[in-house]
Amino acid sequence: MAILQIEAYSKALSRKTQISAVISIDAPPDLFPNLPGVFKPVYLLHGFSENHTAFMYSAPLQELSAKHGVAFIMPCGENSFFLNDVTRNALYEDYICLELPELASKFLPLSKSREDAAIAGISMGGFGAIHGGLAHPDHFGNILSLSAALITDGIANLKEGEGNPVAPYEYYRHTFGDLKALSGSRNDPKALAAALKPEEAPGIFMCCGEEDFLANENRDFHNALSRLGIAHAYVEGHGTHDWAYWNTMLPRALEWLER
Repeated sequence: MAILQIEAYSKALSRKTQISAVISIDAPPDLFPNLPGVFKPVYLLHGFSENHTAFMYSAPLQELSAKHGVAFIMPCGENSFFLNDVTRNALYEDYICLELPELASKFLPLSKSREDAAIAGISMGGFGAIHGGLAHPDHFGNILSLSAALITDGIANLKEGEGNPVAPYEYYRHTFGDLKALSGSRNDPKALAAALKPEEAPGIFMCCGEEDFLANENRDFHNALSRLGIAHAYVEGHGTHDWAYWNTMLPRALEWLER
């Protein structure tokens, strides 16, 4: 298995940034006889307080790459929720959705088909996957969301001086913009979904553990997609907000992707 650590300059971020990648281009052919010549890209987005190495340390990516014929590309998104930060000139949405696929194709043998491209993530990265996939349906044919931090409704009513156990009001105001105007804005995944015709939306796989503190938010978004007529798979089951659950569901998401 080829494991790559890449440092490259990003125009969207105005600086060098780090990328991890796992791809089975050198897997033993007697063990994996059906590996493709080009791989389906899965852009994996990490959670809050993590970075591009999170999946490398916590998930069996080498096995999954060989089994499913995918390449995992893992960027560093800081605590950006993978949204554009115009104040710092750190345009993470543009980087992940527009610049990164082009950059990764220079290093790796990746399919250029929209139908083969998936944007995926856990927690904050699950939000980034849903937001990025719905904002750029012409780039991503599939969204894989695990325990997405779909917090926009919850923080839209925060007032200055308030916060929650994760971060203060000032962080959410900086990251999402004017919170009073968040609902219905470009940073609101429900608004992005409502702006799409159902047939234009990427394929969507969502899951969340029943004991997860984000379970209600994921159920609510599942219901919103259903009301809009956007086809998607939604899975619940025993589990909380941790790698034990995500390592159970990531293989299941990839199996859904194959089908």
